[in-house]
Amino acid sequence: MNQSDINDRTDVNAGREWSDAELFELGNLLMCGLSIEEIAPLLQRSHGEVQDKVVEIGRACKAD
Repeated sequence: MNQSDINDRTDVNAGREWSDAELFELGNLLMCGLSIEEIAPLLQRSHGEVQDKVVEIGRACKAD
């Protein structure tokens, strides 16, 4: 798969509900130090969607 193929599929999952596996992967990627810009194409989500999910999770953690 080349960069063009990845770019064409960047936000295939946009608008779909996040699965438990995606949330787990998001956490792992963040813990590995990847940026939202790097994570979005890996999860096939838009930058904004990944950023919103990170903020949502952060808020949920603070509420506990």
